Amino acid sequence: MINPDGVLICDPSKMDQRIDILESMGIPVVTIEPDTGRLDRPYFVTADTINSTTALLDHLKGVGATKVALLWADSTWSWAIETRRAYETWCDRNDQEAIVAPVPLQALGSEAYRAAGELLDGSSPPDAIFASAERYSTGALQACHERRLRVPEDVLIVGGVDGSTARLSYPPVTAVDPRPRELAEAAVRMLMDRIDGNPVVAPVTVRSEIHLRASSTR
Repeated sequence: MINPDGVLICDPSKMDQRIDILESMGIPVVTIEPDTGRLDRPYFVTADTINSTTALLDHLKGVGATKVALLWADSTWSWAIETRRAYETWCDRNDQEAIVAPVPLQALGSEAYRAAGELLDGSSPPDAIFASAERYSTGALQACHERRLRVPEDVLIVGGVDGSTARLSYPPVTAVDPRPRELAEAAVRMLMDRIDGNPVVAPVTVRSEIHLRASSTR
């Protein structure tokens, strides 16, 4: 078997053993998002999750949201942890109650639908939902539609990760575009520098973009 010259790992888990195994074999590794168990390891490319999450929450407040709930991707992945940290910090700074609903990363749409339904059926439902993973917004929209809650008039919905699901939903969902192409290109450049023995600039942060759509524009 021929060993690879280098390996890219996307969304490493905490203390990801693949990194240890590969680098013990002399195979350089670059990750897209850091390993949250070793944040001192510099060889990663990351989206600016904290800034984009904060900006999206500021947008919700600007269009009238007073009670924002987070459908949180229950994971040790870096972007999930940073999303929750940014959300809780923002709530504290804006005197809003932090409402975190952990959602598994299996059966994304149905689990998000269940979690959003529980929030909306509560005694004090939110007027905005931050759906942190891509298909979470689909579940949140379904929960609203079944309860005859209008989006965005009754409930504002935004997504932490953009994609075709957000763009093609009804209504289309405001979401953060982490610019995956740019993340991948930066990671490949970093890995090639490691393979070739060139000086490595690391870590690298790629600025995200927010696409405003009908789900949060009243």
